[in-house]
Order: sequence, then structure tokens, then C-alpha cells
Amino acid sequence: MKNALHEFEKCLCENKKDPPLIRCALAHAQFETVHPFLDGNGRIGRLLITFMLGVENILARPLLYLSYYFKRNQNEYYDMLTATRERGDWEGWVRFFLNGVIQTAEQAVETARTILDMREAHRKIASSGKLKGKNSNSLLGLLFESPIVTANHVSGVLGVSYPTAMTLCKEFEKENLLVRRPGLRRNIRFAYEPYLAILREGTEL
Repeated sequence: MKNALHEFEKCLCENKKDPPLIRCALAHAQFETVHPFLDGNGRIGRLLITFMLGVENILARPLLYLSYYFKRNQNEYYDMLTATRERGDWEGWVRFFLNGVIQTAEQAVETARTILDMREAHRKIASSGKLKGKNSNSLLGLLFESPIVTANHVSGVLGVSYPTAMTLCKEFEKENLLVRRPGLRRNIRFAYEPYLAILREGTEL
């Protein structure tokens, strides 16, 4: 296994002739074949894809989420990996992998558009009625960075008093922009559920 990992690392460092996505496909399959750990090989193998694309400056952020594609097509995923080992069918695996990249990228673009549309709609809400004011727009901006907040957190980030922050969170709650998380009576947590719902979409089966 150590020798296999050594050869694997050597291949990662020396193989620069193939296109980056092809190298990612080959590296992921090879790592899963070596299977060096008792647990977590799949997670590390998927992280490897993101790390490689980051090193190649193809991804500035980890926005290519192939895990769901592999899970949704789990039987084919295992069959394709097995075919590389038993029949040397690397072309079949690469086609499967690249199809996943296409589907995942298209989904990421659609998700981004949905988020932009939602942000614009919520910005209009935050600029009208009882929510109208600088603090409302500031809180909305904060929620895209930290979709689960407490009044203490809002107070610190926005530079307002705790009562003002709590009132603001409650007003957002009335407009269904925030949902109170159950459990805590003190230091209540509020979730920007519309945003979280978009992020969760397509990640569970």
C-alpha cells in the first residue's frame, strides 16, 4: 500500500500532459483503488478533486460538488471504478466522470441564479415597510455570509445594541426571512431558511 501511495503521489506531481479534468478523473479512481484508509476514502477521494482543481487555478472556490452525482448514480459509479480495475476501461470511467462535471456545473449555475433572484426579492422586502432602513440591508448582507445567527452576533457585526439586533431578527422572522431554531431559550438562533433551502436542494436523496 505504501508503494502504491508513493507511485500515486509521483503520478500526481509528474503527470502534467493530460487536461486537468482528465487528471482529476484518473487520480480519483486510482486513489479509490489504493484505498489506503479503513474509513473516509470516499470523502478524501472527492476532496482530492477539489484540491487538484484549486491548484490548477480552475476553481477559485470549492463550488464543484460531485459527491451528490456519485451518490445519485452510486451503482454506476462503483461499476465504472470496478471496470477500470478488472477490464482497464478507463475511457468509460472518464466519460462518466466528465458527465458528472457537466451536470454538477450546470446545477451550480442554476443555483447561483436562484440565489441572485432570491436576494433581489429579499432586498426589496428589507427596503420597505417596517424593515426599511440601513440595519435591515446590513443584516441581509450578513445572512449570506452567516445564514445562522444570534442577536449577539448581529449586534457585534452590525454595531448595534442587543435589543435593536433582537428586534431586527424578530422583524425578519415576521417576514419569513428568518426562522427561529428550536431548543435554546437564551441566545436564540435564527436561520436564514430560504437561503439554506436552496443550498440543501439536490444534496440529499
